[in-house]
Amino acid sequence: MNEIMASIIASLMGLGFVIILVVNLLKESPGNDKMRELSTLIQNGASTFMKREYAYVSVVIMAIAILISVAPLVNKNIAIDYRTAICFVIGAIVSGSAGYIAMWVGTRANSRTAQAASKGIIPAIRVSFTAGATTGLTITSISLLGLTILYIFFKGAPAAINGYAMGASLLALFARAGGGIYTIKLKVLFNILQ
Repeated sequence: MNEIMASIIASLMGLGFVIILVVNLLKESPGNDKMRELSTLIQNGASTFMKREYAYVSVVIMAIAILISVAPLVNKNIAIDYRTAICFVIGAIVSGSAGYIAMWVGTRANSRTAQAASKGIIPAIRVSFTAGATTGLTITSISLLGLTILYIFFKGAPAAINGYAMGASLLALFARAGGGIYTIKLKVLFNILQ
């Protein structure tokens, strides 16, 4: 039980530190009016894209979860069942949440990093490093907390807990592919607006 408590405490401490990093990041200057305008356009565009993407991906996630749930009806020797499907969906939700937070922080860090760069490379690195640390720590902390909670509920079913990793990985795959395409479109828009 000590390992479980240590995991929960570590996750919560990580999320607490994320809050501190985000507060410090948002205190940085977002730049002049043009930088703020472009930053807002990028934030709104990225948010709209992620909401739309998650709406489509959720259909795929639910379809796969249903297939995982009915798999024992097709083959009784299979180790997956409704518990695996539950963990699969929770893994996708956790991954999606981490991705949304990373996008939210990243799009707000862009103009702040550019503004900090006007003061020198060290301030720019500090701002961009803070944003990157926020993203990495958010993903790690949320993922560990979700995994720990599922371990508590499904301790006797390792195949169920594997569903968590499958759901998180599948959503990350969709986000990576779709996000890369969308980022290229944003860069084109940014170049046109300049």
